[in-house]
Amino acid sequence: MQVGQSGFRELMRLCEKRFGTFRDYTSDQKKQRAGVDCWLPGYGYVEVKTDTHKSGNFFIEYVCANKPSGIMTSQAKWWAIYLVNLGLVYFLYVPGVRRWIKQNLDWLEKHYKRTIWSEEAEHAWSAFGLVIPRDFLILPGKAVIYRIANDELVLIAGREPLIRRRRNVNRVSGRDDAGQADDVADDGDGGDESGGGEGGQEA
Repeated sequence: MQVGQSGFRELMRLCEKRFGTFRDYTSDQKKQRAGVDCWLPGYGYVEVKTDTHKSGNFFIEYVCANKPSGIMTSQAKWWAIYLVNLGLVYFLYVPGVRRWIKQNLDWLEKHYKRTIWSEEAEHAWSAFGLVIPRDFLILPGKAVIYRIANDELVLIAGREPLIRRRRNVNRVSGRDDAGQADDVADDGDGGDESGGGEGGQEA
């Protein structure tokens, strides 16, 4: 958990430098139940996951205690997976990854399914996930990748969502005060599905 919390804080510091002011929802229980950790300009609702592995695989949970979970239920629009020891950040477009998993589930389960057992007090349950090579998830238009260099996020693959500039019009004079523009999120292809800590680990 400490890795998850410190990783979240570090990633948000870097994101704020690149994208602007973010909203932290890690203390908002309703947002947490929906799988949302923050809001970022351009990306919208984001679930942040941190990992210290170097295997090149992501563990994507999709069932827990016989119910849909993880990628299937998250209301975040993007997952930000921070690979701490590699200095990489993967932004995965959740609706796109979810759709790809549904379309290929039989094949993915045959080759990449893994079961994790958990126990707490007198209760035990299992979670099913897919240990997927992370290159599989670089779907066209569905992933954005950054490298951390010189204390900055540097885009190395994919296309960032646009941050639209809202033009403020003076209601009295009708003058366009473009210099006072604010950043607002561009939700991308909004016609699709949409909606800290650790999870979604590399395996």
